[in-house]
Amino acid sequence: MVLESKPESICALFDYCHYLVLDSNVVLHQIDVLEEDALRNVIILQTVLEEVKHQNSAIFQRLLEIIGNKRRKFYSFVNEHHKDTYVERNPGEKQNDRNDRAIRKSAEWYASHLSINNVAGQFPQIVLLTDDENNRKLAQERGIVCCTVKDYIENVKGFTGLSDKLSKNVIPESCSRDALYPAHLTPSQIHTGIRNGKLYQGTFHASRDNFMEGTASVSGYEKPVLLQGHIGINRAIDGDIVAIEILPKEEWSQPSDIVLEDKADDPGDFLEDSTLLKTKVDTASDDITPTGK
Repeated sequence: MVLESKPESICALFDYCHYLVLDSNVVLHQIDVLEEDALRNVIILQTVLEEVKHQNSAIFQRLLEIIGNKRRKFYSFVNEHHKDTYVERNPGEKQNDRNDRAIRKSAEWYASHLSINNVAGQFPQIVLLTDDENNRKLAQERGIVCCTVKDYIENVKGFTGLSDKLSKNVIPESCSRDALYPAHLTPSQIHTGIRNGKLYQGTFHASRDNFMEGTASVSGYEKPVLLQGHIGINRAIDGDIVAIEILPKEEWSQPSDIVLEDKADDPGDFLEDSTLLKTKVDTASDDITPTGK
């Protein structure tokens, strides 16, 4: 048994013992928190493992190291091959929505499985950590206990400074993601774009000094392609494999000398920070860099 039979709760929001189930974005955006010793007795679903592996191999390797540490008690559950937790993708359903549904199904099954003969709370309950408001709403409708990572971590007892590890690269719940970011292309659109030369594939490298800026090396260009602003980066995180559209040469830019830390608490701050990068540049300058989005 990898998980403890009756783990002690370290979160003031939950006065009962529980196991944590994480969605994919929690792993992708909060890996620094997960690497701390505070969180234990965590269930990592196969759905999450596969999605993280697909989106960011570096974070995937870090997650595997956590799972491999027996002291941390991270348990990998093969939900995609379990008769009670596997879900088919519905016609017209986005892959992300199907994966979220699979995560909710597994959390619901685990909660039900553990509740059988659970007299006087002697067995742990399930808490799903997700920062996706719609995912939480749908989960709660199924009776699944949910919590945001921020709310959970800020109420953890006995681990000073843990909340400092929280990534702030999370869109405030009151703001629609679609209002801030363009929709991602479908895999089919990406493959077609790469084949016909309209898109390029590369690995995103985030700037150390400016969270609204990064680069990606692509074939055909001597210099790394510059990506700026929330639209140019479009939710990519360091190490992601990304598809890039090269902007017309008259729209090429150069790396900003502005230092921007990711501390925006309001969606308008993202937009304001983006405008700081859009300074007029001399397109004949040697410092001009191929720029994309």
